[in-house]
Amino acid sequence: MGRRVLRARRFLYWMAISTVVIGLSGCATTDPATSAQAAPTTIFTAVPSNYRQLIASKLAASVDLKRLVKAEISLPGEGWMGLINGGNRPMACVTLTIEGPLIRQTQRTGYTFKNGQIDDVFSIDASNPGGAVGAAIASATTCDKFTYVPFSELRRPRQ
Repeated sequence: MGRRVLRARRFLYWMAISTVVIGLSGCATTDPATSAQAAPTTIFTAVPSNYRQLIASKLAASVDLKRLVKAEISLPGEGWMGLINGGNRPMACVTLTIEGPLIRQTQRTGYTFKNGQIDDVFSIDASNPGGAVGAAIASATTCDKFTYVPFSELRRPRQ
């Protein structure tokens, strides 16, 4: 008799758990008609097709093209921007070699996009709170893994 009671209690226990789970899963569904109306607007973060021209115009305003030795731009890819900045985001990166007063300097810059425009510009080589190891990790998870091609839209003016 004791076993029957235990089996009956176990059966009732699992029935109660199943009822609660099924009941809660029913609360999680929404009416598709109302959810489509209340859906938030999405922000388009893909790299636009004219990304090379957008980046070239931004750089032309901030870089002395007379000192430009070499310019390369990456093919669009996805890089880690951190949890606060959206996780993995589509981006493009640029490597510029500029003739400095004493030596040539290389600058590496990343670009993310929102709604077809440049959203964020960040320096890969900027001082990193994680020191050299943090900078190496940031570089490896963003621009280092991309394929680079010559950046012909950014040209040195003829003298």
